[in-house]
Amino acid sequence: MEKLPVGRTIVINNKPFKITGLISGIPVNTDHPFQMFISFSSIEKMYPDFTKDWGGLGGLQCYVVLNSPSQKEIVEKR
Repeated sequence: MEKLPVGRTIVINNKPFKITGLISGIPVNTDHPFQMFISFSSIEKMYPDFTKDWGGLGGLQCYVVLNSPSQKEIVEKR
């Protein structure tokens, strides 16, 4: 039986990253085809100034989960 990779480490650009989860069952008609997801904190390991300039995000899409619908106004003001 093949062992799942969760908890293992992969190396990207000579930097180690821990695999923390797997995604399955992605619809073939998704608007977001991907090979992997990586956290912003992990991207900063490779590119330390990445999140200091929002213009540097290029074509990335970012999603935020709000704890309450009332937070929407606060977030939109920023």
